Amino acid sequence: MTRLNRQTTQAIRQWLKKYNFDSKCQLGNDFECIPDTHTIIVNRNYNSYADTEFMHCLRNLGLKYNFDCITLSVLHELGHSETEHLFSEDDWAICAVQKFVLYDKSSTMPFETYINKYWEIKDEKMANIWLVNYVNNFAENVAELEKNLEKIDEEVIEKLNLRNLFNNKYKFTWNLHFLTQP
Repeated sequence: MTRLNRQTTQAIRQWLKKYNFDSKCQLGNDFECIPDTHTIIVNRNYNSYADTEFMHCLRNLGLKYNFDCITLSVLHELGHSETEHLFSEDDWAICAVQKFVLYDKSSTMPFETYINKYWEIKDEKMANIWLVNYVNNFAENVAELEKNLEKIDEEVIEKLNLRNLFNNKYKFTWNLHFLTQP
């Protein structure tokens, strides 16, 4: 899975509703959560640059199952929403400052060091702990979410392939027409 779209967010919303989560879901430019409104933002252009470190972090926290990192990223953001009540406004502010300071220093450290420090920030760690507990206890629910996301991804790929096939056929026909003209 690499591109997420409105059908993706609709599938996530249906899944959230089915399993009685109060969170909303919308499309954006990054994975994030707005905890006070319980809104999960999913990245329309998924980039797997941190997948290895993310999986390593989750395995260290006890993740027992293998799911796609996009599915796990959705659950990580849901974890922020589900653990929001554990943090005061001061806690949220401290986490935000820690992320800002860490990001500011990110150019001076290896990516692996940066991302591992990021996962140790209190709200990120709690979201990952929630994710691991949810996946380990409700793997069938997670498998259903992943299957729905994969189905949408396959449909998108099929549409892109058909569009590319049409475009290539059109270009070929146009070139052939051009070559046969006097």
